[in-house]
Amino acid sequence: MTRDLLLFTSDFDAAKAEVESMGGAVTQQFGRCVFVARIPEDLAVDSLTMAGTEMPEGLDDASRLAVDAWKNKGEKFDDSEANKHEGRKWDAPGYEPP
Repeated sequence: MTRDLLLFTSDFDAAKAEVESMGGAVTQQFGRCVFVARIPEDLAVDSLTMAGTEMPEGLDDASRLAVDAWKNKGEKFDDSEANKHEGRKWDAPGYEPP
């Protein structure tokens, strides 16, 4: 079994090599210091020396946005209001013409 982890590093190439040497793989990369790795379930995160789970200070806005999106990927967006009129014609009763 495997699990996906969001990891941070100051040396992506070394962190990627370390993950791969432990039987894992990098599946996503967000810039040079943020990536997602699929690692064996029994691998202790503490055994990684070139990457960790703590978000570093001073992360750029694009990387921070990617981190937030990845962390929230499991949350379901409530689109019930947005879809309640889906499939109706624009001139159906109760609608204003464009």
